[in-house]
Amino acid sequence: MQTRTEKDSLGERSIPTDAYYGIHTVRAIVSLVTALTPYIGYVEAAQIAKEHLSSGKSIMQIVLEKGLMTKEELDEVFDLRGMTEPGLHR
Repeated sequence: MQTRTEKDSLGERSIPTDAYYGIHTVRAIVSLVTALTPYIGYVEAAQIAKEHLSSGKSIMQIVLEKGLMTKEELDEVFDLRGMTEPGLHR
């Protein structure tokens, strides 16, 4: 996979050449791990964030590989409508 290097105030990151997103999106993605904290705990969520940053694997992939949650549970947690609209959506 070909990548391009982008820089920000935190340093440099490799971004896939054909990606429409940039370094700020890549850095923001890791913040999604906070949505998992009520389900798997802070320590496990922090370890997942660290692994995500070092391995390049997706947060969902890491959680599934560790067997911490099912795909269905992750889909519910990462439901963007539920994250962005007020009220409860469960």
